Amino acid sequence: DYLAPHIYYNGKLDPIENGKELFAKIHANHELNDQIKWIEESGLPVRLAVTEWQINVVWQISNSTTRLHSGTLSQEDFDKLNFDTTPTNYFVTGLAGADWIGKMASSGYVDIAINHTMFDGLGLIWEFWNGPRAPTALIQPVGVAVKFWERFRGQNVLPVEVHNAPEYEWEGQKIPLLSVYATQVDEDNVNLLLINRSPDMPVSFQIPSQINGKQVIGIVENTYSAATWGTSVWPAFLDRSKYPIVFNSQDIVVKDGEPYAVKPSALTCLQLKLGTKTNIH
Repeated sequence: DYLAPHIYYNGKLDPIENGKELFAKIHANHELNDQIKWIEESGLPVRLAVTEWQINVVWQISNSTTRLHSGTLSQEDFDKLNFDTTPTNYFVTGLAGADWIGKMASSGYVDIAINHTMFDGLGLIWEFWNGPRAPTALIQPVGVAVKFWERFRGQNVLPVEVHNAPEYEWEGQKIPLLSVYATQVDEDNVNLLLINRSPDMPVSFQIPSQINGKQVIGIVENTYSAATWGTSVWPAFLDRSKYPIVFNSQDIVVKDGEPYAVKPSALTCLQLKLGTKTNIH
């Protein structure tokens, strides 16, 4: 009935390079794509239950000695590793986690996805895309990715192809700085979930003026944001008041033809209200 992959995406020790590698791996998405390819080739009605997934856990202090002895952590990086340098960063984990949830939700195959706590206490969550979730405590930073999707996911999730988005290069491949997912709440409301992969650069995005023949007559901008994703998360595990992630919601007006600037280091949902514009004379 199900294939049950365990998918872990991890990056490098340097915070910025860590984020670049995480997003490149999630963008390529070989693990999920391979599973879907096997299902399609089989011709069987098999689904996916991602019974373990986690983002950005490779450099945990708690198992670094084990990794050193097993050869999965170099002596050079082991010597650098401490609570200030670990790249389990504040918001790169939340951004990458949200992007990965989007990949799973928009695949059309994933029914269940369980975020594994490992040793870092980032939070355990069961996601049932077609029904209720088991409630758990969601610990930031990856918890904010789950809260983001819980709050703004509609009936269906589709990936949105963005043209002319700025890119960065990773191991010879071009990686776009922007991920976009669309989800329909009801016939008059569509949410666009935007993930800017840049730690410091806003990215322009053209909000559609019409969807399914209806005009966009109102926009609410919702953001979970942090100052940067290039900062160590570990001080916040020692003192929860140091979590830098804040939520903001506001009505915005974007004129037809004008681009919208997607904030860096932010998970953004644009709630689009659809209808018919009325001209007032």
